[in-house]
Amino acid sequence: MKQKLILFFVALSVGLLPAFSALAKPNRVVVGYSATWRDLDSPPECYNYDAVTFLARSFLAPHLDGAVETPDGYFNKTMESLAREHGVKLLMSLGGEASNANNWLSIARNPKYFKNFCDNLDKLLADHGYGGIDIDWEPSATTAEDGLAYTSFLKNLRARFPGRIITTALGASEYWIGHFSWNDVTDNVDYVNVMTYDYSGGWGGRADYCSNLFPAGAYAPQPTLSVAEGMTNLIDNHKVPPAKLLMGITFWPSRFSVDHIGDPFPVNGPGYSMDITFADTMSLLRTGKYADFWDEKAAMPYLQRKAGGSVVVYENPKSIRRKCDYAAKLGCAGVMIWHLGADLHGDQAPLMDAVAESCGVAKQIFPRKIIEQQISDRENQIQQLRSKQKQPDVSRDDETQSQLSALPLDQLKGLLARVETDWGFLQDQAWQEDAPQHRIK
Repeated sequence: MKQKLILFFVALSVGLLPAFSALAKPNRVVVGYSATWRDLDSPPECYNYDAVTFLARSFLAPHLDGAVETPDGYFNKTMESLAREHGVKLLMSLGGEASNANNWLSIARNPKYFKNFCDNLDKLLADHGYGGIDIDWEPSATTAEDGLAYTSFLKNLRARFPGRIITTALGASEYWIGHFSWNDVTDNVDYVNVMTYDYSGGWGGRADYCSNLFPAGAYAPQPTLSVAEGMTNLIDNHKVPPAKLLMGITFWPSRFSVDHIGDPFPVNGPGYSMDITFADTMSLLRTGKYADFWDEKAAMPYLQRKAGGSVVVYENPKSIRRKCDYAAKLGCAGVMIWHLGADLHGDQAPLMDAVAESCGVAKQIFPRKIIEQQISDRENQIQQLRSKQKQPDVSRDDETQSQLSALPLDQLKGLLARVETDWGFLQDQAWQEDAPQHRIK
């Protein structure tokens, strides 16, 4: 397949567009979440914009009275320019993980607060040129009363924004999805981003898979959810049209302080569970102290420390391809990714590459010379702006100050450093081999 490099320089806020193959957009819907707070570790310049159809920027924060809080750095001009250049539609994602849904419920049940909320969204959409809204109402409704508030909110939101893309994120377990009318959801959103992951953690008290496609084969599965069980429950039992569903994929591994996959540990015991990155996982594997396994029945990889004390459950390109193929087999509209850039490892993004190629798009690379050139260009632009500012007839307005920001330059230099070495590195941690339980230090 003939390859070519595409160079794109964003004026006064230089971005990096990796090299892509000149192929069409994905042959299905791909929503990629962009986590604002991860911009320094996973710069938006590193996203494969050819491999996504929607980019959901996370998260705006709704308040009780309908006010919408915008975190620092949320609106990223480099990201927005690159997205538009590649025909990617931008979504403002609101909400995210929370201890309760009080803010959402307050807005949904008070017409004045709802109007204030929509007025704020309307202005943000217009000011920043975003195409739609993603509602990540967490925690999801656990009562019929709260479920009605949720679906009424979606209905009223659709009425207020009839021409906008609206998506919503929901879990897959019956606990989170059995308290509202699914017709009222699908009638008022374009897509449902199904969070088919986070099936295990410290709260579970066992080193289970976090995003297994099918029930485990490497250990005796307890009544826990798998991706396939969650998706078929939605389609077969709740009669959700597959064309409304985007099957969730996470790039985040988890590490447990046990000897073997499926081993128990104290529920919420300190030090027994932690999230690590894909790059961390690859670094652990390269120490030679871990064995890499593939559970064919679950379609999941995992690592076990040869001396015991550590298990890592993660995704690899093979498991990602299986998930993409399964979503297509079900007739789903496509997939959703949490989150873009989380799989960056040196000059590769292996998990995103698997998504891209499964959807008919080529993988990406990060050419060193392109990054070096953009660093040089950015440094020259900053110098020119500083020289211009010294002229007495030039006002020091906010726009000029924004253009002088060194953040894009810092991100590019950080990217170059990671391309030259590794995207993060985790030393194999010290373990208390003589302790009854090996706890992560």
